[in-house]
Amino acid sequence: MRLITRSGSAAVDRLNEALLAKAAEAKVHRTNRVRTDTTVVPANLAYPTDSGLLAKAVRRIGSAAKRIQDAGRAHPGA
Repeated sequence: MRLITRSGSAAVDRLNEALLAKAAEAKVHRTNRVRTDTTVVPANLAYPTDSGLLAKAVRRIGSAAKRIQDAGRAHPGA
């Protein structure tokens, strides 16, 4: 991540292309297998409870109603 930030994604892309070309030239690059990384990073996420989802819905409905009410005041008789 820091390398991309410092030198830009284009430079990192060129570096990866050069690395893959060297690996193909040395015949150390196998294309019949794929390796993935599924690293889990802990995150501070709130678990969605029924009451929490309901409270969020009520807040959103309230703010939508307020926007509609304010729009009606801005354009009376429309």
